[in-house]
Formats: sequence, structure tokens, C-alpha cells
Amino acid sequence: MTRPLIYIPIEPITERYTEQWYRCLPPQFKAAGFDVTVVDGTPLLNNEIKVGTFLDINSTTHYKWSQLMQISRLFQTGQIADGSVFFFGDIEFWGREAVRLLADMNGVKVKLTGFLHAASYTFEDAFEVAAPYQQYTEVGWIAALDEVYVGSEYHKHAVVSRRLDPVGAGHLADRIHVTGNPLFMNEYHTFDYGSKQNLIVLTNRFDQEKRPGDTLDVFEAVKSRVPEWNFAICTSRPTLRSNDPSLEARARDLQNRGVLTIYEGLSKESYHFMLHQARVMVSHSIEEMYGYCIAEALVYGCAPFLLAGASHNEMVEYNPSLLFRRHSSVKEQAARLIDLMETTISNQTDVVFDYKAKAARKAKALTLLTNRLVSL
Repeated sequence: MTRPLIYIPIEPITERYTEQWYRCLPPQFKAAGFDVTVVDGTPLLNNEIKVGTFLDINSTTHYKWSQLMQISRLFQTGQIADGSVFFFGDIEFWGREAVRLLADMNGVKVKLTGFLHAASYTFEDAFEVAAPYQQYTEVGWIAALDEVYVGSEYHKHAVVSRRLDPVGAGHLADRIHVTGNPLFMNEYHTFDYGSKQNLIVLTNRFDQEKRPGDTLDVFEAVKSRVPEWNFAICTSRPTLRSNDPSLEARARDLQNRGVLTIYEGLSKESYHFMLHQARVMVSHSIEEMYGYCIAEALVYGCAPFLLAGASHNEMVEYNPSLLFRRHSSVKEQAARLIDLMETTISNQTDVVFDYKAKAARKAKALTLLTNRLVSL
């Protein structure tokens, strides 16, 4: 008899990785031997983000609470069996601790697990505003789960040092397991046409916390020295959007002056083709717990040029040529970026092979995650 697994996904948003998780995780869980039940929710918006950055705060709250109501009904109707495994696509789920209470009060032995992406302890994250009243709740979420999965050692250290240790809950650190984020390699298009161009891309969300303004500074500096190289901002949104309108205005100005091109409304395939052609992607984000943009660049043999620190060091396996210091000058960063570009041009075959090998190692995260669930 297969073991029941109740999957509580994040709502699928096309421009976020949540859509891939929504589609791709259930077949993976089934392949691992689970009988999977997906507890879907009801969003307020259809594939949109109006208030917030990563998800729409109003819509995602409604989605999560409608999931919680369904879970309550599953317990009420006796559909949750002993030995069931719950997997939350995101444990930052208000009321999630109620599932432990439901199991305890109904006398059902279950295992509660889930992925932790970020929370109010994440510097410059949209939820940082919730820290004064959510910090203790976050400890409660971890205490209520049997296992918590994170994408990097950096993230685990951040949770332990910023939330667990300050309240004497350091013993809960043993529940946090570093698996890496699932990377679904069959979702990435294979191109038998096109080749690497002298193209440098910015693929992060264009919100203030990702520091795109710093990246634009470097783009402008390099363009003045190597005008034949091309620079691009990539977004799947119909139009470029930021929580800082001045960043949008500056990007438009740079496009008008011929410094860069803004590619808007990109499909997944078009975005992947941009990475297939690009030699380098740049990120100035100061707080990344994993970084799907980086992993996707590696899949296509595109060199990530990253601000040193956070999970960036792990993402590029501590390769110093791919990291720059936080307080280095724009001039120094531009010189480093030019060196990296020239290396990718002169050693293209070896460089692309190396980065794709890094991506293949990151793809093992999916196996690590499912193995953890099977072992419970």
C-alpha cells in the first residue's frame, strides 16, 4: 500500500517558479511511491501580483486560508490516515501550525514537512516589515514541523542565528535540512540553434531589494568601455515593473540612450533562449537564500557574476572569478566583468561545460528532497 502524501502548494504564478513546483512536484512524489493528494486553494487574482513583490499578499493569504479550510475538512471526514506525510510548498503559511493541532486533537499520527524560502528575518525582503509580530510565529512553525527544507547552508544559518538561537530554540536546528531547491531539468528547453553572443543580462526581479540600480551602474560603465557588447533586462511581465518607480524610469532612459535593451513579456522558452545566448548574468542582490535566476543561468552555460555573500558563494561553488566584493567600486566591478566576459569568449567550450556541470549538481536537490520524505 502506498503512503499518503498531502501536498499543499504555493499558488501557481507563471512568472514565478511556483508554477513549476505546482506542476512538477506531484509526479515526482508519485514516482517516489507516494499516493499524492494536492490541496489546491482559491486565489483572489488570476496569475497576477498587485500588492507585494514575489506574491500578491491579499491573494496568497486567501489561497492559503482556503487550503487550510480544506485540510480541516479532510480531518473532519476521516480522510487523513496514520502515517500520512504533509508537504507544504512554503511553510510561511499563516495558520499552518493549526495542522499539527488538528492531527493531535484527532489522534492521527502524521509527519509535517515543508520548504522554507524566506521570512521576516530575510534582509530587505517584503516580509521584513512583519518581524516585530511574526518572529515568534516563525519559531512556532518550525517547532510544529518534523522537518524543514531550505535551499542553502546560508539560509539555515540565517534561520538559526536570527530566529532560533535568540529565543533559546537552537535545538530546533536539527529539524532544518539543506537540500537545495528543486531544479526540474526537463523543464529547460534544448536549443540546437543560436550560439553565445557578447550579451550580458539582468534577470532578477526588478525590485529595490535586488539592487538593480547597482547593476545598471555597472552596465553603463562597461558599455562606455566596450560599446560593441550588448546588455539586456529580461522580464516575463508584460511591462517592466519595480517597487521603486525611479528604477523603471532609469532603465527606460538607458534603453533610449542605447545602453541596454528591455525584453518584456518573455515566455519561458524566450527567456531560456536569452540565457542560451548570453555569456554572463549579473546580480547585486545582497540577500539570496537560493537564487533560481543563478541556477537557470548555469543550466545554459551562462556565467553568473554575483555580489559575494549570502547563498551566492554556494551557488557558484566558491569560484572567486564569479564573485565581487560588496563595497568595491563601480570601476572595479566593471573591470572584473570585462575580465570575466573575455574569459568566456576565449574559453567558451570549457566555460559552458563547467557551468552546466554545476547546474547538474544542483539538480540533485530534487532527489535529496524526495529521499528525505521517503525516509520519514
